[in-house]
Formats: sequence, C-alpha cells, structure tokens
Amino acid sequence: MDQIEQIKAKIDIVSLVSEYVDLRKAGRNYKGISPFKSENTPSFVVSPEKEIAYCFATNQGGDIFEFYQLVENVSFKEAVRALSEKAGVELDKKFLNSKVSKVEKKLQDDLYEIHDWVTKFFENNLWRPSSKESKRMMVYLEKRGITHEIIRKYKIGLASESYDEVGRGLLKEGFSKESIVASGVCYAKGTDFGKLVDRFRERLIIPINDSRGRVVAFGGRITKKDQNPKYLNSPETDIYKKNKILFGFDLAKDAIRKKDSVIVVEGYFDQIACYQAGFENVVAVSGTALTEQHLRLLGRFTKNLILCFDTDEAGKKAMLRSAELGYEQGFNVKVLKLSGGFKDPAESINGGGDFGLDMENAQSFHEYLVDTYYLSIPQSKRMEPSNINSFLELAFPILAKVDSLITKDLILRRLASVLQMKVDILYAELKKYEASNKNFKKRIAAKPENAIKKKRVIGFEEQMWSYFFMNPELFEKYAEEFYEKSFIWEEKQVYKLFVHYYNEAALNQLSVDLLRGFDQIYEKYSINILQLESNGEIDIHNEIDRLFKRIQETYISKRRKEIVSELQGLGAGTVGTDEHRELLEEFNKLNNI
Repeated sequence: MDQIEQIKAKIDIVSLVSEYVDLRKAGRNYKGISPFKSENTPSFVVSPEKEIAYCFATNQGGDIFEFYQLVENVSFKEAVRALSEKAGVELDKKFLNSKVSKVEKKLQDDLYEIHDWVTKFFENNLWRPSSKESKRMMVYLEKRGITHEIIRKYKIGLASESYDEVGRGLLKEGFSKESIVASGVCYAKGTDFGKLVDRFRERLIIPINDSRGRVVAFGGRITKKDQNPKYLNSPETDIYKKNKILFGFDLAKDAIRKKDSVIVVEGYFDQIACYQAGFENVVAVSGTALTEQHLRLLGRFTKNLILCFDTDEAGKKAMLRSAELGYEQGFNVKVLKLSGGFKDPAESINGGGDFGLDMENAQSFHEYLVDTYYLSIPQSKRMEPSNINSFLELAFPILAKVDSLITKDLILRRLASVLQMKVDILYAELKKYEASNKNFKKRIAAKPENAIKKKRVIGFEEQMWSYFFMNPELFEKYAEEFYEKSFIWEEKQVYKLFVHYYNEAALNQLSVDLLRGFDQIYEKYSINILQLESNGEIDIHNEIDRLFKRIQETYISKRRKEIVSELQGLGAGTVGTDEHRELLEEFNKLNNI
C-alpha cells in the first residue's frame, strides 16, 4: 500500500468533511449545505462507501484529497502534506523533496517557518523576567483581564525597540533576505535587499493564524501613548490575505459548528476576551472589513451570523455593509447590542456587563435597522415623506440581497407596520428599486454563485450503467439480450467491462476492484450514483427496463435517419448494389427490434 492509500485508509471521509460541513444521514450517504456556494437546499453528498464527497450544484468534488484541495484552496501536494499529518503517515523524502517551483518552496515553506520562529522570539521577549518593558506589558494584559493561560494559548509576544534584532536572528537561522522580506516581518532599506529593518518595534504582538492554526501574520499594538498607528498589521503575503483570514477562527470553528452561530467582532482583544469568558464561537476581522470570502468560510459551519461592532459611525457603516453581504450569502443576520453603555465586548466582559444576556437578546438585523435609523427620528417627524424615503433608501440595498422569500416577506411586513404603510406598496417600491438600480443589477450579475456550472444531466445510457454499478449482479439478467444488441451502446468501454466480469463469474467483485484503484470510469459513475440516490427510493429493475427501452428507441430513431440519408446520398444508380442492399437490410432489422 503506497502512502496515498495509507492516508486514505486512515482518514474517514465523513469525519473529514464534517469539519467543514454539517452533515445529515440520508440513506447510505450523508447530505449537507455545499461548502462551495450559498444555498438553502442541500446539494452536497458524501458517500462513505465510495469515499467521495460531491457538490451537484457546482459539479465539484472527489476523494479526500480533491475535497481538501477545493475547500482549503491548496495544491494537491499541500493537501497530501496536510492530510498525512492528520493521518499520522510520515511522507518519504522522495515526496517531500520532489521538484517544486522556487516560489512554492519559498512562499509555502519558508514563510511558515519564519513566522513560527518570530512568534517564539516575541513570546520569549514578553516572558523575560529581567525586562522592565515585558513586566509593564504583563501588567497591561492583566489589567485587560487576560490570564497567563490565555497569553500562552494565543502566543502573545513583545517586540522590543530594536530596529534589526528580528532580521539578524532570521539571517542567523539561515533564511535568505528575500524570504525574510517576503514574509513581511522585515522590510529592506536600500537597494538589493541591503539592510533589513524590523517592521514591529515597541509593540505588543498578537499572532494571526490561518484556519489550521499556523501563524501567517502579526498584529502589533502600541505600548506607549505617543505611538502611531495604534495597531500595525503585517502586509499581505502569499500566505496571508486579509480578506480570507479571520482572527481566532482556528480556535472558534468547532464551537461555531456546535452552537450553529458565529459572532463577528472588530478587535483582537474583543475576540480574546470573549474566548476567555467562554464565548468560543467568536471571530474578529483583522485589518479589514468583513468580506465575501470571510462569509464563504463561515458559511461552511453555520448560516447564523451575529454582528457586534462599535457604535460609532464607522461601526454603523461596517454593520450595514456586513449585513448586506451576509444576506447576499444566505445568512440569517442578527445584531448584538451591548447593554450598560459599554463600547466593545472586551469592555463589557471585563467591566461587569452581561455579554451572555446581550448575546441571547441579539435582535434581527431589520429590527436593528428600524431602531437605529428610523425610531431615532423624533416622533413628530417620522411620518414626513422625506424621512421615510431616506430610511427606505438605506434599507432597500440590503433587503434586495435577502434571498429567502419568507425572510423578505417578514421584514417587509415589519417595516410596513412601523412605517404605517401597506405591505403591497413596500413590495412595489422594492421591485422598482431592483429594476432600476444599475449597481444592484451589476452586483447580482457579478456574483460568483450566479456563474455556477449548470447541474450535470445524466444521459439514459449513463443512468442505466450507473444502476448496474449499484447492483452489478443484475447484469446477468440482461447479458444475453445486451450481447445481441451490443451495437447500440455508446459507452462501449463500460459494456465490455461488465461482459469481462460476467464471463469471469465475478460481477460481485467489479465495484470493489474499481474502487481500490479509483478508476476514472468508477469515479464518473460513483458521482452519477450519488446524484441518482439523492432522488429518493426507486425500483431499479423497472428503471433499467425503462432506460434500456429508451436507449433502443433513441438509437433506432437516430440510425434510421442516418440510413435514409446514406441511401439518398448513394443515388438511384446504386439500387441493387451490395452497399444499397446492406443498408436496406439494416433498416428493416431496426424496424423489427
């Protein structure tokens, strides 16, 4: 058994997929919401028997390696490495040292190693007992309510005032200047990577991890009041994309799936405070607003989004934009409003607020919209047309993105009640907005999910052979008749395969043999089978009879037209020739089938 097969033997595909998708048993298979698109009806199927995970809405999937490549957006080699670690299979040097491009080697191996070394370096700085600055930072963290255990868990560190100690240390470890600059922890001063300058100086360092828990960037907070900016983040690199990374996601993902909800906050310390207080399904945006890519990641684990942003104008704008994206991605959107006048979750948790109760009382986004942007208008002016129009101009771009008709109807009825208007009028106004707003039209047209491949249609013959793969022994009943009419098959390779196993009296072994080698034929038909099984219970015998009849009828109709065309092409002078006679005989034979 080679190493690829060892990994496949040790990793259960259902368990692997369950780390990304909430699966429900459906007969012999499992079904769930696709991790590759926003949807309400599950189109994603996992077959433990066939060791395949497949999305029929996007026509994507395959074995554990193909699934991991797709869901983590990595190469085959990266997928093998990651899954080998999960399976406890040590890859041989031949695989590890196989030819890769310099870019892949530098930006996927060196960058992770550099971040790992720098994380430990900053950690050691913070825990250095002889340093006055480290002691001062420890006092600061304790004032923020962060325990030593959490400091260790998050690998929080300290960058000193030195301009080059990180760069010098990395060079001593054998990393090239090019790799160090590419990592973002240092920048080059002068030409040709002349002098390395540390990016983070005199800052408290919070490592930023990817979904697998690997450090890919850093966030640095000032240690003195006169410093600017307050937070300094790593630049984007080949392993760190701000629009894809959510701070704390590696720690929160299991809780998000378990609680079927996620709370999104704005700051690193907000997420840390929440996690320490037992609210583990919390993530934070890092250096950017919430993005479509963030939501696609979260959508693999839950469709319930709770937003908890600052109450200033910037926070309100971020709330509107995030809700719009959330609805666009098919989420149920709520807003967590902090009671007690606290400005952020960390302040609430550390200042005696009731964050847990606030979370339970999170309101639907449309209620937040009404409270914040309409009921805040003085009562005497609420019914003025200008104020109502201003409110609807704010609400419609968001409501237009609500995919669920039920949710949209509930929201519009609530707004109609508040605005003291007929719901039909609101519906009409919303439709006018959708029809006339060019930006809305462009955005809908540009949505990746609207560019999804069409659902694959399985032809009559493919369907029939798929049923035989489900029950190979059934072929015995049809073997003789199929042989007499073997000329009708388009899937000749599949027909010959069944004939071979029939002649060897080994039909019951056919599927097992193909599965072991994961033959291309079996991969194709396994996906067909998943799709057919998802259609519910059927009588396979009746289906095979029906499909065989349709295949014959289709072939006969097509071939008869071809013969007529060929006869016409021969011309009157060929009547009585062997070619003419053979075509007529074939035509008559088809009429008698």
